[in-house]
Amino acid sequence: MINQSQNIGDYSYSRRKITPIRIVRYIYRRFVHLFYKTTSDYLMEKNLEEEELEKESSLQLEWRLAGDDDLPDFRNFLPRFYITCFQKRFGENEHCLVATHKGEIVYFCWFTWDENYQPSEKDFWIGIGPEKAYIYDAYTRLSFRNQGIHQEAYRRIHKRLLDRGIKYSVIMMDKRNLNAILTAVQVGFKLKGTIFSRRILWNKKFWFVPS
Repeated sequence: MINQSQNIGDYSYSRRKITPIRIVRYIYRRFVHLFYKTTSDYLMEKNLEEEELEKESSLQLEWRLAGDDDLPDFRNFLPRFYITCFQKRFGENEHCLVATHKGEIVYFCWFTWDENYQPSEKDFWIGIGPEKAYIYDAYTRLSFRNQGIHQEAYRRIHKRLLDRGIKYSVIMMDKRNLNAILTAVQVGFKLKGTIFSRRILWNKKFWFVPS
């Protein structure tokens, strides 16, 4: 493995200063989104047989797959909507890797190789198959961010996938989420293209532009 200790900085929205102009812009965007909305997401893929960059974390963490009995712990820091969603996922062929610190969940990341997985129109472009898995919906609790946990999770998930004979993993990233994109690049993901969506009132359109 190649050690990767470069500090990529913090580009998260939580670090941005709240100003009157940003508040007005936020309210305006929320109003416009009732009638019109566009999104763009990067589709990235990694060959799991390639060597990964590794960023070691100094934290003492325990890693394992989560299950229904972990829902009470998720309730400590997630809204009710997520708990309902997680209950459904545990009943299907979806898997959740968690990291715990002193018995508390501080990180989770979902992944699946189920060919029938397609929760939204946008996910049609992911193309899960016998040799390709999808990694999605990751979250690190605030006090544990920027310490290499997400990179370590990618490495552990990829090892599980390789053990099952899966050769590729894919992710979908919001173009504005620079932290997540840079982390994905550091562990070897490559850009495959961009998924665009546009909604005017109730009419939706999706299209894919290869890179």
